[in-house]
This record gives sequence, C-alpha cells and structure tokens, in this order.
Amino acid sequence: DNIELHLEMAKAQLASGSDQAALNTLERARKVDPQHVGALQLIAGVYAARGDGWMAARYWQRVLAIEPDHLEARRELCNYYQSEGDSYLDFGRHELAVATYQQGLEIDPQHGGLLGSLAVAWARRRDRTAAADYARQAAEYSGATPSGYLHAARAMLILGTSEDALAYARLAGERVPNLAPGFYMDLAVSALDYKQDALFAEFERMAENIADDKIEFYHTTAGTLISLGRLALAETYLKRLLEADPHNRQGCFMLGVVYAETGRVKEAKKLWREGKQLARKAGDLELLEVIEATEALFGSGMPPGFFGMMMNLLEQEM
Repeated sequence: DNIELHLEMAKAQLASGSDQAALNTLERARKVDPQHVGALQLIAGVYAARGDGWMAARYWQRVLAIEPDHLEARRELCNYYQSEGDSYLDFGRHELAVATYQQGLEIDPQHGGLLGSLAVAWARRRDRTAAADYARQAAEYSGATPSGYLHAARAMLILGTSEDALAYARLAGERVPNLAPGFYMDLAVSALDYKQDALFAEFERMAENIADDKIEFYHTTAGTLISLGRLALAETYLKRLLEADPHNRQGCFMLGVVYAETGRVKEAKKLWREGKQLARKAGDLELLEVIEATEALFGSGMPPGFFGMMMNLLEQEM
C-alpha cells in the first residue's frame, strides 16, 4: 500500500467533513508505517477538532517520541498540559495542577504560559516567593506570546501587588504586536474578582485605548459584566454604546436586561420594544426571538440574576 495515497484520501475526507472515515483511512496508513509522522499529526488534529484533547495528546506524544524536536508537537503538548493544569486549578486540585504544568515544562522549560500558570497556582497558595519567581520567568520567556504575561499579572493580582500586576500588563503591551483588548479586559475582570476595583478602571482604560471597534468593545465588555452580576458597570458601558450608536439593537436588548434585573420594569419594556423594532427592520429574526423569549421569562416572574444568566447563554449561541 502507498501511504501517501492514504494520507491524500484522509485529507480529502477531512475536507468533506468525514472525520471518522479519515481516521479509518489514517489507521490503515499506520499499518503500513506505524511511525509515519504525517499520519500521526493528522490523527492528532482530528481528535483536537473533536475536542478530545487527551487523545490528541497521545498522538502528539508519539510524534515527539519519533522526532524530539518536532515544534508543532512540542507546542500542542505544552498547550494541552497548560489547559489541563488550569482545569485542575479551577477545581482546587493544586497538587495535580502543579504536576501537570511540570509535565509540560519537561517538554519546554521556557514555555511562558506554563510558567505563568505556575505563578498563579503558587499565588493561590499564598507562596509569594514561588509565585514571584515563576511570574518573572514567565515574563522573561514569553516574548511575543501574551499568555505568560497575562498569568504573571493575574498572580500578582491574587497576591495584592497591584504595581507588579500593572508592570506585567504594560510589558505585554510593549512586547506583543497587535495585542487584543481582551487581554486587558481579562485582567480587569480578575481585578474585580480579587476586590481591586481601582485596577479594573486602569485595565479597562488600557483595553479601550487599543480597541479599534469601540462599539464591539462596549458590547463585549457589558456582556461580560452582566454575566458577573456587575450590573452598574454594565449599564455604564451600554449607555456609552448607545450614545455612540443610538440604533444598536443588541445594546437596546442588553440595557433592557440590566433595567429588568434592577427593577426598572418600565424602562426595560421600552428598550425591548425598541430593540424588537430595530431587529425587524434589520431582518434579525434571531435577536427578535431572543428578546421575545426574555420578555416571556420576565413576565413569568423569574428570580433576580436569571435574566442576566439567560442573556449570557443566548448571546453565546448567537
């Protein structure tokens, strides 16, 4: 059997959306040559596209066993270990998180994201020395990749050292080309999480300064704040949005949600009526359905916080 023909067939099957057929073809290719790196790469990619990171990692490990300097395999495995470690950390499994990050660092000891995640892990354990050391290494090795700076700054937020958090955020701005506003907004949200509201304003200002699309920035920021229950701040951003674009149908809907959550029923209904009119005019039937569903839920007497949660879910679907 010609392994290259199998690979070309698998690529064609993937292009047509037949991932299981592609996997079957690639397994036939592996019977011809079990150590064919191209086949292993493709199989890893299929599992990654399916959201099965564990299986994808198994195949990347096989690639790395054959070619220890394979850059894509090293990168994908480090990203996998960072993601897995972050999940453990979110569930309070500190030892497992640290062990998982260390697995990634065995592959690449200078991976900024993994070093930054370790800084966060040790900051949560209140180990200032370890957290500061890993944060410093993360910033040193991150280069033009934002993840390490983000985690280094977040670790400093956890420890309450605001000047260091700002320093790492500014360093990212200097070193990372085309840094997205979402970088600073992630830190702004973390500042709220750790009761540092003054830093929220600073990070928010940094984000807005580099946002090319102010309307989208206000919209995204308000949605995040609503999901966090920060309705007063969300209201501020939505009013800015509607000042910049008075006929923004999404803005009308979202500000209506804020008003409904805070007991301003009359104002909420007025904004939803306006949002529906704008949605009809634009042919946006999806938003129209969302507003009508929210009105129905509001009329059924749902508890406070429910509409913000629903709006967040519906926004994600849209």
